[in-house]
Order: sequence, then structure tokens, then C-alpha cells
Amino acid sequence: MTVFVTLALLGATLIPAAGWLAARSPLFVWPSEWPILAQLVLALAVGEFGNYWAHRLMHETKLLWRIHALHHSAPRLYWLNASRFHPLDMMLSTVLGFGPLVLLGCGEPAVAMFTLVGTIHSFFQHANIRMRLGPLNYLFSMAELHRWHHSKTLDEANANYGGHLILWDLVFRTRFLPRTANPRKKSAF
Repeated sequence: MTVFVTLALLGATLIPAAGWLAARSPLFVWPSEWPILAQLVLALAVGEFGNYWAHRLMHETKLLWRIHALHHSAPRLYWLNASRFHPLDMMLSTVLGFGPLVLLGCGEPAVAMFTLVGTIHSFFQHANIRMRLGPLNYLFSMAELHRWHHSKTLDEANANYGGHLILWDLVFRTRFLPRTANPRKKSAF
């Protein structure tokens, strides 16, 4: 229940704050006249860029890994892992994910949709369910890909950094989905 209260409080404060800051952005190039679904697609691509780099840096930088390791410390992947983060981890991801959206002038409706879709997606991404997406694994970062990211084998885990989309993993060649059945369970951390 604490997870939902925290998410509600964050949504009630961060979304209006992001909207307020975005309205004062010196760039203000966000296409607010687009339909909300088109804005959501753009917000996912832009926001994911910052989230991708925050996530990758947390894996590849020793100090940041010590903060992010809390998320990976659960003995098995399940839906509550989506909310198991150190506060500094959440802060870095939030700043790098929302920052570009705010700087571009993304309004409250698109930020709210980005937050809602991202939150719901995270629970499915970490769920302990079998969900095969086939070719959609080249678009979304769902449980099938994210299981590899939570592998205890470092070569498998340092991949699939995308929070919702796998777009930036494709661009920067960090997408990993081998044909073998399951990520390795032995500890590498």
C-alpha cells in the first residue's frame, strides 16, 4: 500500500511542478497542438533517452551502482521490484527523464500520460509472468527482455536499460535477448 501512496504523492506534486516549469521553458518547442497520443509517443522517446543514460550510468559507474544495486537485490523478479529504488536512484532517473521534457515545454497532460503509462508498464515489466512479445521486443522493454537485465550474470545484466521502450538500447547496441531459455541465476555482483 505504501507504494501506491508514494506514487500518488509523487504524481500529485511532480506532474504539476513539471507542467509549471515547462510553461516557463525558454525553448518551448513541444508540439502541444498534437493529439495527446502522439505527444505520449514523443514523450516516451524523449523521456526514455534520459532514463536510458541514468540507468546505464548506474550500472557502469561503481558509486552509482551501489545506489542502484538495491533495485537488483531482490532474490526474484516480481511486480513490487518496480518500486524498489534508493531515493537517490529515483531522483537521478526523475531529473534525467523529466528534465528534457520540461526543457522542451511538455505540458501537464503529456507529462501525466508519460507518468501513468510508465508506472503501469513498470509493474508489468517486473511481473513474474510469462509474456512473449515476439517482434514487439524491438519496441517495448517488457518482462521478457527485462528478465535478462536482472540476471545475476554481469554480461547479461548490463543490457536492456530502457525503462519502457527498447529504442535507445537498439541505437546504442545494448539490447540483449538470446535464444536460450532463462537468464542465469548465479551471482555476479
